[in-house]
Amino acid sequence: MVIEYLKKHEKASILISILMIIVSILLIIRPTTFLTTVILIFGFGIVLEGLMRIIVYIFLPKEEKIYSYDILEGIFSILAGILILAWKERVMAVFPLLISFWIVIKSMLKIQFSFQLKNLDEKSWIGVLISGILTLIFGLIIFFNPWGTVITLTVLSGIMLLITGIVELCGSIYWLYHFRKV
Repeated sequence: MVIEYLKKHEKASILISILMIIVSILLIIRPTTFLTTVILIFGFGIVLEGLMRIIVYIFLPKEEKIYSYDILEGIFSILAGILILAWKERVMAVFPLLISFWIVIKSMLKIQFSFQLKNLDEKSWIGVLISGILTLIFGLIIFFNPWGTVITLTVLSGIMLLITGIVELCGSIYWLYHFRKV
Protein backbone atom coordinates (compact mmCIF):
# COMPACT_ATOMS: atom_id res chain seq x y z
CA MET A 1 0.00 0.00 0.00
CA VAL A 2 2.81 2.39 0.82
CA ILE A 3 4.39 1.72 -2.58
CA GLU A 4 1.11 2.61 -4.33
CA TYR A 5 0.94 5.89 -2.40
CA LEU A 6 4.56 6.65 -3.34
CA LYS A 7 3.81 5.96 -7.01
CA LYS A 8 0.86 8.39 -6.94
CA HIS A 9 2.99 11.01 -5.20
CA GLU A 10 5.83 10.73 -7.74
CA LYS A 11 3.43 10.93 -10.71
CA ALA A 12 2.07 14.20 -9.32
CA SER A 13 5.66 15.39 -8.79
CA ILE A 14 6.45 14.71 -12.45
CA LEU A 15 3.56 16.93 -13.59
CA ILE A 16 4.57 19.72 -11.22
CA SER A 17 8.22 19.45 -12.30
CA ILE A 18 7.25 19.73 -15.98
CA LEU A 19 5.17 22.81 -15.15
CA MET A 20 8.16 24.29 -13.28
CA ILE A 21 10.41 23.69 -16.30
CA ILE A 22 7.96 25.34 -18.73
CA VAL A 23 7.47 28.36 -16.47
CA SER A 24 11.22 28.73 -15.94
CA ILE A 25 11.92 28.73 -19.69
CA LEU A 26 9.36 31.50 -20.18
CA LEU A 27 10.93 33.47 -17.32
CA ILE A 28 14.37 33.20 -18.91
CA ILE A 29 13.30 34.03 -22.48
CA ARG A 30 10.79 36.87 -21.86
CA PRO A 31 11.04 38.05 -18.25
CA THR A 32 9.17 41.35 -18.55
CA THR A 33 6.43 40.11 -20.88
CA PHE A 34 5.64 36.94 -18.99
CA LEU A 35 6.18 38.03 -15.39
CA THR A 36 2.61 39.11 -14.69
CA THR A 37 1.15 36.16 -16.57
CA VAL A 38 3.50 33.76 -14.83
CA ILE A 39 2.54 35.16 -11.44
CA LEU A 40 -1.13 34.56 -12.23
CA ILE A 41 -0.43 31.05 -13.54
CA PHE A 42 1.80 30.36 -10.55
CA GLY A 43 -0.89 31.55 -8.11
CA PHE A 44 -3.62 29.47 -9.76
CA GLY A 45 -1.25 26.52 -10.06
CA ILE A 46 -0.43 26.59 -6.38
CA VAL A 47 -4.12 26.80 -5.47
CA LEU A 48 -4.88 23.85 -7.78
CA GLU A 49 -1.99 21.86 -6.36
CA GLY A 50 -3.30 22.55 -2.86
CA LEU A 51 -6.78 21.40 -3.80
CA MET A 52 -5.32 18.29 -5.44
CA ARG A 53 -3.31 17.46 -2.32
CA ILE A 54 -6.37 17.80 -0.06
CA ILE A 55 -8.51 15.68 -2.39
CA VAL A 56 -5.78 13.03 -2.55
CA TYR A 57 -5.58 13.04 1.25
CA ILE A 58 -9.36 12.68 1.66
CA PHE A 59 -9.46 9.59 -0.56
CA LEU A 60 -6.33 7.91 0.79
CA PRO A 61 -6.82 4.65 2.65
CA LYS A 62 -6.38 5.00 6.40
CA GLU A 63 -3.04 3.16 6.35
CA GLU A 64 -1.54 5.55 3.79
CA LYS A 65 -2.67 8.69 5.65
CA ILE A 66 -0.03 7.95 8.28
CA TYR A 67 2.69 8.67 5.71
CA SER A 68 0.98 11.59 4.02
CA TYR A 69 1.59 15.29 4.46
CA ASP A 70 -0.85 16.13 1.67
CA ILE A 71 -3.32 17.97 3.92
CA LEU A 72 -0.61 20.30 5.28
CA GLU A 73 0.89 20.87 1.83
CA GLY A 74 -2.60 21.46 0.44
CA ILE A 75 -3.59 24.08 2.99
CA PHE A 76 -0.23 25.86 2.70
CA SER A 77 -0.43 25.85 -1.11
CA ILE A 78 -3.97 27.21 -1.21
CA LEU A 79 -3.13 30.04 1.19
CA ALA A 80 0.06 30.91 -0.70
CA GLY A 81 -1.78 30.87 -4.05
CA ILE A 82 -4.56 33.13 -2.77
CA LEU A 83 -2.02 35.63 -1.41
CA ILE A 84 -0.14 35.62 -4.72
CA LEU A 85 -3.33 36.28 -6.69
CA ALA A 86 -4.54 38.99 -4.30
CA TRP A 87 -1.25 40.91 -4.27
CA LYS A 88 0.10 40.24 -7.77
CA GLU A 89 1.61 43.74 -8.14
CA ARG A 90 3.48 43.42 -4.86
CA VAL A 91 4.38 39.85 -5.67
CA MET A 92 6.14 40.96 -8.85
CA ALA A 93 8.78 42.70 -6.74
CA VAL A 94 9.36 39.69 -4.50
CA PHE A 95 8.48 36.86 -6.89
CA PRO A 96 11.91 35.19 -6.70
CA LEU A 97 11.79 35.23 -2.90
CA LEU A 98 8.37 33.58 -2.95
CA ILE A 99 9.65 30.94 -5.35
CA SER A 100 12.63 30.33 -3.09
CA PHE A 101 10.36 29.98 -0.05
CA TRP A 102 8.20 27.48 -1.93
CA ILE A 103 11.28 25.52 -3.07
CA VAL A 104 12.70 25.47 0.48
CA ILE A 105 9.41 24.16 1.95
CA LYS A 106 9.08 21.46 -0.74
CA SER A 107 12.71 20.39 -0.33
CA MET A 108 12.38 20.17 3.46
CA LEU A 109 9.34 17.92 3.04
CA LYS A 110 11.32 15.79 0.59
CA ILE A 111 14.22 15.52 3.07
CA GLN A 112 11.81 14.40 5.78
CA PHE A 113 10.26 11.92 3.35
CA SER A 114 13.72 10.44 2.68
CA PHE A 115 14.13 9.70 6.39
CA GLN A 116 10.73 8.00 6.42
CA LEU A 117 11.93 5.82 3.54
CA LYS A 118 15.11 5.06 5.49
CA ASN A 119 12.98 3.94 8.44
CA LEU A 120 11.16 1.59 6.05
CA ASP A 121 14.58 0.11 5.16
CA GLU A 122 14.39 1.41 1.58
CA LYS A 123 17.97 1.20 0.33
CA SER A 124 17.52 3.99 -2.20
CA TRP A 125 16.34 6.62 0.32
CA ILE A 126 19.61 8.44 -0.29
CA GLY A 127 18.46 9.52 -3.78
CA VAL A 128 15.46 11.32 -2.29
CA LEU A 129 17.69 12.89 0.36
CA ILE A 130 20.17 14.15 -2.24
CA SER A 131 17.32 15.53 -4.37
CA GLY A 132 15.89 17.31 -1.33
CA ILE A 133 19.27 18.77 -0.33
CA LEU A 134 19.98 19.99 -3.89
CA THR A 135 16.62 21.72 -4.17
CA LEU A 136 17.09 23.20 -0.69
CA ILE A 137 20.44 24.65 -1.76
CA PHE A 138 18.88 26.18 -4.91
CA GLY A 139 16.04 27.68 -2.87
CA LEU A 140 18.49 29.20 -0.39
CA ILE A 141 20.68 30.58 -3.19
CA ILE A 142 17.65 32.42 -4.57
CA PHE A 143 16.65 33.69 -1.11
CA PHE A 144 20.04 34.95 0.10
CA ASN A 145 21.42 36.36 -3.15
CA PRO A 146 20.52 40.04 -3.53
CA TRP A 147 20.00 41.18 -7.15
CA GLY A 148 19.61 44.63 -8.62
CA THR A 149 16.41 44.49 -10.65
CA VAL A 150 13.20 42.53 -10.93
CA ILE A 151 14.14 41.42 -14.45
CA THR A 152 17.44 40.01 -13.22
CA LEU A 153 15.64 38.39 -10.32
CA THR A 154 13.14 36.88 -12.68
CA VAL A 155 15.73 35.46 -15.07
CA LEU A 156 17.84 34.01 -12.26
CA SER A 157 14.74 32.60 -10.58
CA GLY A 158 13.79 31.07 -13.90
CA ILE A 159 17.19 29.39 -14.12
CA MET A 160 16.96 28.11 -10.54
CA LEU A 161 13.39 26.97 -11.13
CA LEU A 162 14.52 25.16 -14.28
CA ILE A 163 17.31 23.38 -12.42
CA THR A 164 14.95 22.52 -9.57
CA GLY A 165 12.33 21.25 -12.00
CA ILE A 166 14.87 19.05 -13.76
CA VAL A 167 16.22 17.68 -10.46
CA GLU A 168 12.68 16.97 -9.20
CA LEU A 169 11.68 15.39 -12.52
CA CYS A 170 14.75 13.13 -12.55
CA GLY A 171 14.12 12.12 -8.94
CA SER A 172 10.47 11.29 -9.63
CA ILE A 173 11.31 9.32 -12.76
CA TYR A 174 13.97 7.42 -10.81
CA TRP A 175 11.47 6.54 -8.10
CA LEU A 176 8.80 5.43 -10.55
CA TYR A 177 11.40 3.20 -12.23
CA HIS A 178 12.46 1.87 -8.83
CA PHE A 179 8.84 1.06 -7.89
CA ARG A 180 8.35 -0.98 -11.08
CA LYS A 181 10.99 -3.35 -9.78
CA VAL A 182 9.19 -3.72 -6.43
